Amino acid sequence: MRERIVVLLALLILLAPVMAESQGSITVGFDKKHGLSSAKFPELKKLLESEGYIVKDVDTVSEDIDILVIVNQTAPLSEGEISQLDSYVRAGHSLLIVRNAVSAVFNAMSTDDPLCTIKVIGGCDPFEATVNSTYFKYSREVIVKGSSLSLSANLPRFLISKEVWIDRDKNGRFTETDPRQSNLVLMVGQNYGMGRVVVSSVDFFSGALLSQKDNKLFTKELFSWLSSPSLAKRKYEEVRSKLSSFVNMKGDLDRVGGDSSTLLNVASGINKSLESVKAMIDRGASEEALSQLEAIERKINDYMSFVSKLVVVETKLSQFASYLEETRKSEPNISLDKFYNEVSRLNSEKRAVYEKWSAGDLSGANQTANSILNSIENLSNEAKSYVTEQKEMIKRMEEEKQRNIMIAVIAVVIVVIAVAGFLIYKRRKEKEEVSIVIKPPTG
Repeated sequence: MRERIVVLLALLILLAPVMAESQGSITVGFDKKHGLSSAKFPELKKLLESEGYIVKDVDTVSEDIDILVIVNQTAPLSEGEISQLDSYVRAGHSLLIVRNAVSAVFNAMSTDDPLCTIKVIGGCDPFEATVNSTYFKYSREVIVKGSSLSLSANLPRFLISKEVWIDRDKNGRFTETDPRQSNLVLMVGQNYGMGRVVVSSVDFFSGALLSQKDNKLFTKELFSWLSSPSLAKRKYEEVRSKLSSFVNMKGDLDRVGGDSSTLLNVASGINKSLESVKAMIDRGASEEALSQLEAIERKINDYMSFVSKLVVVETKLSQFASYLEETRKSEPNISLDKFYNEVSRLNSEKRAVYEKWSAGDLSGANQTANSILNSIENLSNEAKSYVTEQKEMIKRMEEEKQRNIMIAVIAVVIVVIAVAGFLIYKRRKEKEEVSIVIKPPTG
């Protein structure tokens, strides 16, 4: 029972990282050197922090920033900074650019002409945009403010305008020279090396905009999409570390006399799967990689739990066999053949456990291992009770034997005493008869 509790605790420890995982490990940095700081967007910062993100302001890119946000342009980036930004994203980080000239590096530029809603002709008010459902499952429409994008490459569209009027003369009033148009590109996203880049020509998160339509939901989905590369990289390292721990269990199995060859074969197969996942991460397929990594992690957890159980099986079976051998030596008069036969049977079942595991039938191997553990526990209790009863019986027989010997000795003593008394009595009688016969006559 104690060993089962240990196995259960080990499994819970293994699963703890999975249960505790959240967006809390993702850090969002607002580039305050080239754009606006997070203090300019309190509603956005509050939303992100409520979702578990860490939000901070930074002066330069660094490895500890998962998503870099550049909003508007307060200072241009130098060629060196642009090169650094390019390497940063390619290495597996994400970048959100909102109305900043550096977006041209990523094949998208904001135009100068403001877009305005057709619902208010007297002024240039925020307008409606449609969310691309291919990338975002839940948000559908958002209210935004800004202009359209000019693209130099065919990039995935994230936001498309509904019908708007274009304020060509930038006077904030609709005139005959201001055309109406729809399906203008407002936001694009792309995988870039191992990272991701989103370029937006519209504001969707400042002031009252965040509380409109699906803006909050879209913001959550957008940052989730941008988080995926960092989450995938971290999960990959976690799973690889867990695989290493699994391989180290070979030593535990070897120490108890188990067969670790299947463990190494399984680990080799998992390692190949991880190599395939690494290729997914390298080409930017972060969501697919995360899904695969979660499945691989569950598999490793299952295998680690099973190997822990297998170590217990080997240990308990060995301990039971040792108990029988010690009892045979100390109590040679007690027959243990029944239990030796059961140990032989359990060893055969144990071999079947390894065969099922090797064949990929982990469920069947687990069931057989559980059956063995139950049998060992029952046999151990039965053997101890049996040996105790046999000892008591042998003790009673020995005591009975001693009593019988004592009775026999007493009987012999009594007989000896009786015979001795009889002989003494007889001898005295004979002396008395002789003395009477030889008495001289009187007279």
